[in-house]
Amino acid sequence: MSSDISNYVNTYLNFLKLEKNYAFNTIKSYKKDLSIFQDFLKQQSLSINKIDYHLCRQYLYFLEKLNYSRKTISRNIASLRSFWKYLAHNNIISNNPWLFLSTPKIPKKLPIVLYEQEIEKIFSCFDLSHNIDRRNRALIELLYSSGFRVSEITQLNLNDLNFFEREILVKGKGNKERIVVFGKIAEKYLKLYLQNTRHIWAKKNNSALFINQQGSRITPRTVQRIIKKIKNQAHISNPITPHTFRHSFATELLNGGANLKIVQELLGHSSLSTTQIYTHLTQKNLIKTYKIHHPRA
Repeated sequence: MSSDISNYVNTYLNFLKLEKNYAFNTIKSYKKDLSIFQDFLKQQSLSINKIDYHLCRQYLYFLEKLNYSRKTISRNIASLRSFWKYLAHNNIISNNPWLFLSTPKIPKKLPIVLYEQEIEKIFSCFDLSHNIDRRNRALIELLYSSGFRVSEITQLNLNDLNFFEREILVKGKGNKERIVVFGKIAEKYLKLYLQNTRHIWAKKNNSALFINQQGSRITPRTVQRIIKKIKNQAHISNPITPHTFRHSFATELLNGGANLKIVQELLGHSSLSTTQIYTHLTQKNLIKTYKIHHPRA
């Protein structure tokens, strides 16, 4: 059993990489989820065609006993559903028992967003006489102005920028390309960084937009460290990650009256339901404003 499923898993992961163009971290998550299932099956002596709903239920209990969170369990089952769908499509199995398995409900957690006064506190921390701060200011201005994922902003190259239209070509999840826009303030600090800092550090033939002092492309981990440092300097109590700026970007657009479909396209969400989480935040803001300002509230 373990050998035949291992072969199928390897073929499936190659399919995700070569055919579906899934990101490295996404494939890594699938591999981890399927590896846990393979560990579970080591105690069994069943072929793939013999895995039924009853065994799927056993596996769910197995994950619960390992004290995995509801979110992790749901993701694991989703990975197996997708894997079994692939097996069925290739006529390796005849049915997908994972489709009938109910997963634990995950309570929706509203994303943390930064308010205008917090943004101002963050941007007041930079000393633009220093090269590091010029780069970091440009980086965070762009995160807030355009709603990038951290993996996207670190992969930007110089030729992706179009200052004339204030647009950037970006490759998102699954190598899907989209155009994002940036504002005049982000443009100002990008040009400041490019004109005064980047050329000092840059190595020949390095096309990366954001680089470190050694001339190498910065990593998502570097961006996380930058934001953690700025958070502490600005004395902000709420946890902040690179994604916090993405949340704030989307929420500000919707609060300003932007169409949900347009926000979805700017964020690069494949499903509108993913973008709809931000409507809860804007609704919350509307109710708060009503209570404060309406005389009959």
